Amino acid sequence: QGHPPVRLILNRATWTDRPEGPERPGDVIAGEPARLRVAAGERTLVEVLELQPAGKRRMSAVEFLRGHPVASGERLGPETP
Repeated sequence: QGHPPVRLILNRATWTDRPEGPERPGDVIAGEPARLRVAAGERTLVEVLELQPAGKRRMSAVEFLRGHPVASGERLGPETP
């Protein structure tokens, strides 16, 4: 089931190398609850710092996570029919 899709515009993000793991690109990585970190291709990790939900104002990842908790293992990516 999960949450209904939310379209996001990523305004600021950083990336780092990540160790080999079972995560696929788009998988949310466990960690601190106030951080939105996502596995990406080529063994990289993207940390979203600032984003804008469709139709809403630009906000920090911390602000977004207060209203939209995201669990480890959830996926971010294209909508699927």
